[in-house]
Amino acid sequence: MPGGFVEVIPPGQSNFIQLWSVGPFIDMIIQGLGGIEPNASKNQVRVSPSLPTELSALNFERLQIGKHTLSFSHQLRGKMIETVITHHQGEKPLDIIFSIKNEEVDTIWVNDQKMVMSVGQHPTLGYIESTLNLNLPNGTQAKLVRELAFEN
Repeated sequence: MPGGFVEVIPPGQSNFIQLWSVGPFIDMIIQGLGGIEPNASKNQVRVSPSLPTELSALNFERLQIGKHTLSFSHQLRGKMIETVITHHQGEKPLDIIFSIKNEEVDTIWVNDQKMVMSVGQHPTLGYIESTLNLNLPNGTQAKLVRELAFEN
């Protein structure tokens, strides 16, 4: 209940919605649904979107990762899933590790070319994942399309 804890939020002395109070929600959206794991010092980001069945699209516009600016969209299109990753700005190319959690996916289409994915374990969390490494120079975009493994 907002404002229900007077000892924590004294009336008239603070604002209920502060960065520390909304931070976990933002983290849940960016890391939980978007699967964004940035590593700015390596010019790298892991993207492993995970949409619940009730959500058919997710868009992130102009996320700042170190000196890079990145956008991506993830959309369900019939029996296909389309992910578009755009590298808007950065001094160096951005290394993208595109990951599909808990699935063994052999191939994916990237910019209309069939690519082979690697299957292994996430380096820190240990779950099975299919990954594809991409290198996106500044001002370029990658469109990844794959077939659903199951009905949504």
